[in-house]
Amino acid sequence: MTKYIEIKGGTIQSVDSDPPAPQLGQVWFNTVSSTLKGYVPGTGAWSSGGNVNTARINPGGAGTQTAGIIFAGGPATPSVRDETETYNGTSWSEQNEVNTARFSNQQGLGTQTAALLVSGYDGTARVTNVESWNGTSWSNSTVVNAGRSLGAASGTTTAAFFAGGEDPNTTANEIWDGSSWTESSELNTARSSMGRGGTTTAGIIMAGQPSTKNIVETWDGTSWTEETDMNTARRSVAGDGNSSYAVVFGGVISPPPRSALTEQWNGSSWTEVGDLATGRGDSASGNSGSGFLTSFAAAGAGAPGSGTDATEEWSAPASVKTLTVS
Repeated sequence: MTKYIEIKGGTIQSVDSDPPAPQLGQVWFNTVSSTLKGYVPGTGAWSSGGNVNTARINPGGAGTQTAGIIFAGGPATPSVRDETETYNGTSWSEQNEVNTARFSNQQGLGTQTAALLVSGYDGTARVTNVESWNGTSWSNSTVVNAGRSLGAASGTTTAAFFAGGEDPNTTANEIWDGSSWTESSELNTARSSMGRGGTTTAGIIMAGQPSTKNIVETWDGTSWTEETDMNTARRSVAGDGNSSYAVVFGGVISPPPRSALTEQWNGSSWTEVGDLATGRGDSASGNSGSGFLTSFAAAGAGAPGSGTDATEEWSAPASVKTLTVS
């Protein structure tokens, strides 16, 4: 039988009272009530948000639903995009443009004031350059070892991973330490157009292509592990969260149209929850990394060949719950 310490890397703490400010995913044993408890999100739901100023497909995204940012995107015809917009939970504001316009689906990470745009496709080739956002402007930062489009990047501006993508579809994985990218343990399944979330020690990627996939892998800082499959295979999805709690939404189910399906991960299994109001694929999402208490889906592909300006906000309020053991 798998033990908790083997999964989480530590033992469950015994306490005589519930922690006053638990962290998302924290588990403890209350010796007074003789119960196993955890601080976990409830079932999440979507609500409408303010529209972006420039409709587009494949933008990068980062931040949360009250402090979000999206940048770059497509379509490639008539041109790739370089616009940047920030979100305050109500409306989007135009900011300084990225230096190299490109598709960048799920290749954005960080926060509204400190983000990275990683690799992508500039309309003619897959670029290797990475741009850094300081809250005001973009600057060329460094380069990845292998330029890829439709890869999955997550983390912070000082610690991140960049996995998969089209090169063509690859298992490549690179780790960012704040100064350079280093090739690391590869994915188990080559793919692109995935959802992503988490950090360099608690990452997750879900779904993808070629065709459509329901495969899920988590990253512990050393290697990728296959997890329980999603309920519905798809590609061009978006996601947020970490290896313990995550959400994946939208995408394309073969054959199209775009999907509104949302699934929620609790660390061991997936549950279908409330749909997006607008089915879409290739959309930007938040990159909180600490779970999915607050996230967003913005822009993306609505009807085939067209971008949407719609924004929806995801909320899954956390609470202390008594856990059952099987």
